[in-house]
Amino acid sequence: MKKIEQIYGVKTAYITEGEGLDMILLHGWGQNKEMMQAIFDHYKDRYRVFAIDFPGFG
Repeated sequence: MKKIEQIYGVKTAYITEGEGLDMILLHGWGQNKEMMQAIFDHYKDRYRVFAIDFPGFG
């Protein structure tokens, strides 16, 4: 599920799916949350996975 939240006054886009312990995926420089899709899909059946876009990316 794609979401946008205001965090400390900054709009932050992220996707989340799954249940269980939280796992947060952080992309590298010049990438965005979609670059993490293969890892996201691998773990979403065992964890509640979050993939966020850093401000200015995605």
